[in-house]
Amino acid sequence: MTQTETDRTAQLEAQEAGLVLASFDHSDAWRLGTAMVERALRDRLSVIIDIRGPGVVLFRAALAGTTAENQAWLDRKAETVFRFEASTALLSERFAAQGVDVWTAPWFDTNRYTTAGGSVPVRVMGVGVVAAVTVSGLTSEEDHDFAVEALDAFRRTRSRGPLSQYRTLAPGQQAQIWVGGPTIREPQLLFQTNEMLIEAPNWSLDGDSLFLNGHGSLWRLDLSAPDRGLTVVDFDGLPELNNDHVLDPDGDHIYLSAMDGHIYRGRLNGGAVERVTPEDGAWHFLHGVSPDRTRLSYVHIDDLAHPGRLAVMEPHGQPVLVHTGTGHLDGPEWSPDGAWIYANTEAFTDKPGHAQIARIADADGSLERLVTSDTVDWFPHLSPDAQHAAYISFPPGTLGHPPDVDVEVRVVATTDWPDPLQRYPVFGGQGTINVNSWAPDSSRFAFVAYPFGSDSEKS
Repeated sequence: MTQTETDRTAQLEAQEAGLVLASFDHSDAWRLGTAMVERALRDRLSVIIDIRGPGVVLFRAALAGTTAENQAWLDRKAETVFRFEASTALLSERFAAQGVDVWTAPWFDTNRYTTAGGSVPVRVMGVGVVAAVTVSGLTSEEDHDFAVEALDAFRRTRSRGPLSQYRTLAPGQQAQIWVGGPTIREPQLLFQTNEMLIEAPNWSLDGDSLFLNGHGSLWRLDLSAPDRGLTVVDFDGLPELNNDHVLDPDGDHIYLSAMDGHIYRGRLNGGAVERVTPEDGAWHFLHGVSPDRTRLSYVHIDDLAHPGRLAVMEPHGQPVLVHTGTGHLDGPEWSPDGAWIYANTEAFTDKPGHAQIARIADADGSLERLVTSDTVDWFPHLSPDAQHAAYISFPPGTLGHPPDVDVEVRVVATTDWPDPLQRYPVFGGQGTINVNSWAPDSSRFAFVAYPFGSDSEKS
């Protein structure tokens, strides 16, 4: 590899690492695509612009002067991004450095893939590649630059801090809180709003309230009077929140992951907070508090372009990274007896994004697979009596846990994970059931759906 090739590869890798977003959904794709069309029209560019997720086109516009040939190139570029999880320009440089000739390599189908520049991955922090932004019609380098510049401009306009802004509802969309359980065949609608995108319910230990995040804050829903709506929990000096927050077993406090990448602890009635994670250059995404209250389990991410790892630490202590194999790990939370940490992991497959449910022995870190499925399964949550669990299942081939897709919330007996007791189809994904939401009596749990229009009365 020449120094020039090394420099170019490093430049493209750094470029992609700087384009990571906190979230990306259908409305984001529309806004990004519209901005790209406006620029192309202003500069009189003959291009096709395409933004797609796995198996679904989110935005596409073909401007004057483009042809079916441009469309064919565009499809191959986007397919390549999803297959290799890198921009086509970066892939071209990596193959050149390795001496790979894609025209003769038996594993690279040139009828389906290409290394022509112009398709760039959309990465969501802690998730991975959720979409591809693709341009066709200019030179390979110009297509790439157009896509990168547009995605970077979109990232900067959304930036509200070290990560990015909270999610919002799209026009015509609602956020609905539903209640399901092991013996509940049809889930029950508890609350809905078209004013704020709310996520990730926690059920209070006294059984009286749900706590959810929305618009960067924590909110309380009184279960005795849900029609009164949400009440904000005011914290002093707390950065905007993401959707990872877990109740302290003392019943009076809550741990909260914030947009600055740190974990904080505060009282459920608000007030002052304390940061409990170190300045170690990593992002910390909380999912579990040990039953004895002495430790936290979270997803440790050094570089947003790389998979998350399991970390365990005492509040204000130093993290211990637990080796669980390659691939992204997420959602780690303890079993009620403290013997296991349950999580989703990609350790069992080399297929990108194919997360499966597993548990890790707290004593020695050994990994046990609980479900083998074609679907992409995330966020296992055990009931307080440890008899049942709920998790979310994404369609086969899904990368990460994106928002605004058709998913299934599943309820299982912990003695028989492969055979669900209940299946609840919902339109949701990110935010639906990121954290444990079981009621203290283990009979019910809460989850969130995000339907549009005529689907707003359905689960």
